[in-house]
Amino acid sequence: ETADNNTFLILCQSDSTLHRHPSCKMAYQVETDDQAFAFYCNGVAWGIENVDTQLIQLIANHRIISTKNLSAYLGSTANQHFLLELWQLQWLQFLDENIGPSKISTEN
Repeated sequence: ETADNNTFLILCQSDSTLHRHPSCKMAYQVETDDQAFAFYCNGVAWGIENVDTQLIQLIANHRIISTKNLSAYLGSTANQHFLLELWQLQWLQFLDENIGPSKISTEN
């Protein structure tokens, strides 16, 4: 996972564009007096402890995201893991078809 994490962070800091897979549906529920902020990916509630709610809203509200818009969120480990997991599951993909968790070799 470390190699994937490092590769993902490098790609996020490049001038790239992420897009959400066409079959991926994301939603969030804002915090109310009765309920905490919640995030859903394809109908499944995700653990989002310490993930920035603005990042979740950005990801859920946009199918195409410039990595420039992510840079403000990459300082947080929770945000990095949230994005990394979505990328590893291929719900988020870089527009370049040759970039993805299954396309990156971890061999030296």
